[in-house]
Amino acid sequence: MNSSALHLHSSGFSKGGRAPYEVFRPPCFLIINKSLKRDMNTVNHNIYSIGKRWQYRYEPALEDEYLLSDAYTGLQCAINQSIMQLLIQIEDGLSIEEIAIRNGIPEYDIFSIINRLNSSWEGLISPGATGNGVTYSRVNLQNSYNQFQLQYPKSVEIQITDRCNLACKHCIVSCDSSQKTRCIEPSSWIQCLQELDYNRVFNVTLTGGELLTYDGIEEVLSLLRQTKIHCNVLSNGMLVNDQIAELLSSPNIAASISMDGVTATSHDFLRGKGAFFHLEKGLEKLLRHGVRIGLSVTVHAKNHTEIEEIAAYAARTGCRAIAFILLDHSGRAALNPELHITSLERRNISKRIQELKDKYRGKIAIHHLDPMAGLSERCVDYSMDSIVSCTGAVSHVAISPNGDIYPCAFAFGMDSFCSGNITEMTVKKAWETTKWDMMRGKTHYRDLTTCPSCSFRKVCGNQSCRIRALLHSGDYYGVPSCACSRQ
Repeated sequence: MNSSALHLHSSGFSKGGRAPYEVFRPPCFLIINKSLKRDMNTVNHNIYSIGKRWQYRYEPALEDEYLLSDAYTGLQCAINQSIMQLLIQIEDGLSIEEIAIRNGIPEYDIFSIINRLNSSWEGLISPGATGNGVTYSRVNLQNSYNQFQLQYPKSVEIQITDRCNLACKHCIVSCDSSQKTRCIEPSSWIQCLQELDYNRVFNVTLTGGELLTYDGIEEVLSLLRQTKIHCNVLSNGMLVNDQIAELLSSPNIAASISMDGVTATSHDFLRGKGAFFHLEKGLEKLLRHGVRIGLSVTVHAKNHTEIEEIAAYAARTGCRAIAFILLDHSGRAALNPELHITSLERRNISKRIQELKDKYRGKIAIHHLDPMAGLSERCVDYSMDSIVSCTGAVSHVAISPNGDIYPCAFAFGMDSFCSGNITEMTVKKAWETTKWDMMRGKTHYRDLTTCPSCSFRKVCGNQSCRIRALLHSGDYYGVPSCACSRQ
């Protein structure tokens, strides 16, 4: 048996003595050949392929180094080496008989394993070749390297434009109908997305501004429909037409639609007269086309009394999720103090959101984010030698409207963090930059000026975000916008 052989036997997959999947005998029609043929010239071509909704990666830098991602839900899970070896051999175009011969096991065991895997992950392995001509970067399980970051980003945020049809009072990036940044051509975005898909990126967030103001968004969405990338599209919903709704109906695309109240009075307070009317028209089109919709709610001083009504609206109309995001006092929100919510209000709102989670559990996925508090539900006690890092530059990048590549969207406009432009180089080349070294295991907890002595240090989720610290205090090692900075 060669070194790349699957560790498969009659009791199932094994790695380190474990057998996480018990092999069962398939129905007789699946057992096509119980005798193990050794003559490769007599191979019959029982070709299988990886299902369209599934993507996998090998990342030696992670504790769970073998990853499987569902493009329809965006969920990821850890698998073992044996499962990944099987996926690689199937993707390489080997027939079931060739896989059996290569690994020295009966074909019926391969079919049993495929059935068991498909019972856990629907459509993971399908009969027949893919037929779409799409290829993906080669996964080499022999790769081993000593670096902090992944081989390639796992998630990417694309701000396709900073133009917006609204000028909301709370907008963190102060967007409006004027275009401040030169947008690049759709062909550049399409080439970039093809690269991301080829390199097995799991998640893309597509945002603006208002992305539906981008000239060429239809081409971009058409390309995304063909990928194995889970894409979350952020929109105010006002410019949705039937063509856009149909493009967004692909199972690998989810639409996150902004809604700040269940009446024109409350919703239009932030966004301007007529916004709620056009939002409802857009939502009706999206629902009619079967788009997977989540509501994104900015909770502020004037609408926090409506969060229960918003949850009821979501349940009534068939929305699948709600994200309640407590107001961040940045951007235009800093200029509108009437929107600000106090620390006591934040605590009370958070408690009510938890009650909504309990009430709608199993019906609607309800999420809660307070970017200013930065408080984590997990209690972490850092040692002075602990590495301080976030996903930026480690597993994530963000791309600005003109194609510049940054570790995250908070860094937009900071030349010292721009590693290149997608019109001039690949994301893979930009990923190899040394500009981001300080974010890749080179910053330790002892380097931070204030966080180690802060009373919130065990529950603060923002202390790992050094870009926010730079923006808030002008010091990469300083205090980010978090609970202690507002004491």
